[in-house]
Amino acid sequence: MDSTSDPGGLHSAVVELRREFAAGLDARLDEMRSALAALTATFDPAEVERLYLRSHALDGTAAAYDARAVSTCAAALAALVRGWRHAPTPTRPDVAAATTLLDALADAIAAFRTAINRHAT
Repeated sequence: MDSTSDPGGLHSAVVELRREFAAGLDARLDEMRSALAALTATFDPAEVERLYLRSHALDGTAAAYDARAVSTCAAALAALVRGWRHAPTPTRPDVAAATTLLDALADAIAAFRTAINRHAT
């Protein structure tokens, strides 16, 4: 892309921001997987809150970076976990659903990376 088709380098700057966001997604996913694993070992309301806040924050941030599938998966996870805040413990089906959502989130992250790399030029 030459400077006449990208005045001020705006496209390039946006691409770089999206790449930086994508680079941090694995760490976010690992934090959420860790929180879920801790919850399956022993119920801790602090881990419920951690998982909820991480997924809710990722929903909003992903939406801002136009990572729609990432945002959708994170929002679904946040909605599921929000219900655990008032439950004595998440049920096995709830934990299985959360695991499935985290797997879907991993797939969405991979697809987002592919998309930004394809549209970088």
